[in-house]
Amino acid sequence: MIENKESIEETVGGHQQQHEIRIEKLEKLKSAGRDPYETTKFDVDAKSAEIIEAFDEDLPERHVSVAGRITGWRNMGKANFIDLTDSDGKIQVYVKKDIIGQDEFERFSSWDLGDIVGVKGTVFRTRKGEISVKAESIELLSKSLHPLPEKFHGLRDVDLRYRQRYLDLIVNPEVKKTFITRTKIIKEIRKFLDDMRFIEVETPVLQTVAGGAAARPFETHHNTLNLDMSLRISLELPLKKLIVGGFDKVYEMGKVFRNEGMDTYHNPEYTLLELYWAYVDFEKIMKLTEDLIKSVAASVMGEETVIEFGGATYDLSKPFDRISMKDAVKKYANVDFDEVLTLKEARKIARENDVEFEPHHLIGDI
Repeated sequence: MIENKESIEETVGGHQQQHEIRIEKLEKLKSAGRDPYETTKFDVDAKSAEIIEAFDEDLPERHVSVAGRITGWRNMGKANFIDLTDSDGKIQVYVKKDIIGQDEFERFSSWDLGDIVGVKGTVFRTRKGEISVKAESIELLSKSLHPLPEKFHGLRDVDLRYRQRYLDLIVNPEVKKTFITRTKIIKEIRKFLDDMRFIEVETPVLQTVAGGAAARPFETHHNTLNLDMSLRISLELPLKKLIVGGFDKVYEMGKVFRNEGMDTYHNPEYTLLELYWAYVDFEKIMKLTEDLIKSVAASVMGEETVIEFGGATYDLSKPFDRISMKDAVKKYANVDFDEVLTLKEARKIARENDVEFEPHHLIGDI
């Protein structure tokens, strides 16, 4: 009979009771001289994805040392299967009493989902065809004192996911891919601009004037200088001063801060890229932008050039369209600026298109 540890946990009270039970288990481990927090290292020589990819039944038996979090547990009596999740993915581990010994198996059986363990053993394929590690020894490296959210069936609370990213990463493996992709994108942006001989700079985050954009800043006070300051809302002004100072090509990727509304797409702090290039016109910057996007996409995505996002499809293999703002408004909003001759007409069209404006705004502002 196969018994899942997820089902057992569901019958033993709620989160608080589970937390208390795990605290008791930790104290017992400490009393027995097996405090997992005193473990200083565990030698890892393989990752889950690499083990699965490199497996070949025709090759000699491979010994591996892996570590990760227990994210699944199937109890079959004298043998257990656990899912071990590491930074690269997940692999099944076969733990048998006859192999690791009676005492170690009993200790292992008291562990919980979420615990971090180190396993040494050999790679094999189960009768069901799953590539797994047959444990010759297994060690508790860190005790999880809280049960995994929703028993690893997915963290669905959007607010909790974004406020506690570490939980989101544990229970939603696809989120980790987003983190890795973002890192690759930033790396490739830097490489592209560096290859074009742009100079990367770091400009002050604290500024006396939060300029370069229309946004509400976070305000603070410099005690030593007795000076009111703001966290920057853009990168523009310091970069332009560097152009004045004699640099021809500069860029910065850094955090900016805007003390305004927030949702899952808008954060009060975010990473902004700005670049400035002397002696060129807007058409050169447009070409640079297109080349940058295509170069980064090719490096990160490989041969895949079609992207689907927000219900739309983008083919990066084609040249980017160029269109003026006036023509874009005419095309997509069916408003021809040349035919709007009075302030009254402008206000009427703005209201029809749900465009907000202030009483003092003139035709050009609207």
